[in-house]
Amino acid sequence: MTTVQPILQKAIAHLSNGEAPQAFATLAEGLKAAPGNPQLLQLMAAAAWQGGDLYAADDALKTLIKVQGDHTPATDLMTAQLCLDLLEFDRARAALDRLLANGKTTPGLVKTAVRLLTWQGETPLALQILERQLGQTPHAADLLALSVTQDPNLTPARLESAENVMSALADSDEMKTRLLFALARYSDKIGDHEKAWSQATQANQFSTQQNGFNYTDEARSAFQKQLKNRAGRAVVFANTLSAPETPTEQNMIYLVGAPRTGSSLLQSILSALPDVDSAGERGAMLPYLNGLCDAVSPTPADDFLTQVQQADLSGLKRGGFTAETVIDKTTHNFFILPLLARTHANAKFVNVVRRPQDVAISMFLHEFPSAFPETCDLQTIADTLHTRTDIAAMYDEADVEIIAHNHDAFCLEPSKIGGALSEKLSLDWSADKLAPENRNSAVPTFSAGQVRKPIKPSPADHWKRFEPFMPPQVLETLGYSARRVDLIYRPA
Repeated sequence: MTTVQPILQKAIAHLSNGEAPQAFATLAEGLKAAPGNPQLLQLMAAAAWQGGDLYAADDALKTLIKVQGDHTPATDLMTAQLCLDLLEFDRARAALDRLLANGKTTPGLVKTAVRLLTWQGETPLALQILERQLGQTPHAADLLALSVTQDPNLTPARLESAENVMSALADSDEMKTRLLFALARYSDKIGDHEKAWSQATQANQFSTQQNGFNYTDEARSAFQKQLKNRAGRAVVFANTLSAPETPTEQNMIYLVGAPRTGSSLLQSILSALPDVDSAGERGAMLPYLNGLCDAVSPTPADDFLTQVQQADLSGLKRGGFTAETVIDKTTHNFFILPLLARTHANAKFVNVVRRPQDVAISMFLHEFPSAFPETCDLQTIADTLHTRTDIAAMYDEADVEIIAHNHDAFCLEPSKIGGALSEKLSLDWSADKLAPENRNSAVPTFSAGQVRKPIKPSPADHWKRFEPFMPPQVLETLGYSARRVDLIYRPA
């Protein structure tokens, strides 16, 4: 009989060091000697998930359930969480319902439930489950952050509790950062903009330290140079690499605006149209295409783009995205856009833009994962928005076709501009999809609550409420970008 403890210990050590592929390989070898071992399978699912291979994680999880003969609370929770990332909402909901049926909840289960139910437009039920759990664990920082963010009837007592818990946490604790961001947005909502600014500034400082970001002038300059170089190389490789011989049958639409520009709202509307699937923020080709563009001495094979295309199509099929049109709103696709166009010849690209000052403030008030290193520093946010306009001009000179979608203009005339955009995208427009109740698909984004509200223009002076706190150089950069947006990005 093979003991699995040494294998588990070795795999856990790899995972602790951030070596998910090595952990997965170790576990795969272990399963050859101990086929169907539940401990190995469970850790293999976690390792694949941590390494970004969601389908391998799902395969391991399904095998584990089969070996055990039925679902367990542990496999149901992992299924619900994994299926959210896979955008398989029916499976996620079935697992969640099984967990909730026994009336017992845990903070992890509640966070998953709130995430899914909010995406599905069932915020009242999400809040009911959240409130019940907070009765049991009233000082859980992550649950308090959800309450501050999601509850439209937040009580003074709950707000005070959130502030007290936040203050007691160590500055290095990510939960403190998350709670601070939630409190900053709440302060903004009730009109206390000075407090919102102070809380957001502190949250971004903590996030900077926790992620190891560097915002020296030299680092800022190097980051913008990296983005421009990546985009420039994407143009070059798109002109030199052979396109796949077999065209992609599906119509790919990429929404490539910066974060907080309104892409989530647009995706929720377009994906409600007939025969359109939403792939969320899939970004499946980024590792390959970024790797090509960022390599010091890249030597891609002659069939590189064919391999990328076939891998992408296999992933779309595996993910169940079988509609005639598939929409992906991964913002980082903007920087390798010409290569996407070369890989999927029928792809269309929509650059969603919005008043840069509002984008900057919105980004500053929200927590982002480490893949967005620009978001914790206002000057870097402003510089990156400016770089985006430079790259858009570069693409225009290279005859890369991009449709401009001005979110501010769309909110003023949603039916007119939505119809014009849909025509350019070859979609069958239906103005009734503008109503929140008709956008009934799940919205996998922290903007889920916003996109289910009626469409209306943002207050023209919202960002100005923060102007007294913004450094002059940031204001200058954003003002320049705003003038370029007004000149270049006309309504579709």
